[in-house]
This record gives sequence, C-alpha cells and structure tokens, in this order.
Amino acid sequence: MVPTQYFYVMERRNSVSPESKLLWAVLASAIHDFQEHRRATRASEKRLFQEAQTWFMSREVFNAFSFVAVCQALDLDPDAVCQRLGVWSSEGERETQRREYGFLHGDSLPKEC
Repeated sequence: MVPTQYFYVMERRNSVSPESKLLWAVLASAIHDFQEHRRATRASEKRLFQEAQTWFMSREVFNAFSFVAVCQALDLDPDAVCQRLGVWSSEGERETQRREYGFLHGDSLPKEC
C-alpha cells in the first residue's frame, strides 16, 4: 500500500478510531521511507531505508508498533504487504524469514503470549 492508497482508504471510512489513524500513519511513514530512500546515496537517507526494511522484515509481535502487530490491528496480511512493496529481494530471502521467525500472519502466536 502506498501513501495515496492509504489516504483513499481513510477517506472512504466514516468512523476510524484515533488508534487506527495512528497505526495507518506508522505504516504510511514506513512505506514512504522504504520507497523514497531505496536508492539513497546519503547516509541519513540510507539509514531511513534500512530502518524501514528492518521493520518490515521483523516478525516481532510483542511490541504494539511492530510491523506484524500493526498489520494484525489493521487486518492486513504482513506477507502480502511485503510482497507488494518488494521487501524481499528474492523468494529465498522470504523463506529464510519464514524459517527464522517461525510464524506468519494467520498462524497462532508463540506460547509465550
């Protein structure tokens, strides 16, 4: 989802909670940083891209503002978002992430929850 799509969705919804608006803003900011700074040459812009990429690739669920938690709260599939954005450079990288983090959207949370 790109920022323009975000605003379109937000306009179509009649009543959106302030919490949802915040989560949409967090996601939109990460999408912007990932897309705008993908080919950055300045160190500060590269850092923004790398932070966004790391956030998208993380499968952390215990932080309310983690990528997976934000997607779950907004009823989005994290894998689909990553795929649409081109977060994974290859299918092999995607599979590595699946194995490393152990679960995906729709799977049950780890027993620690």
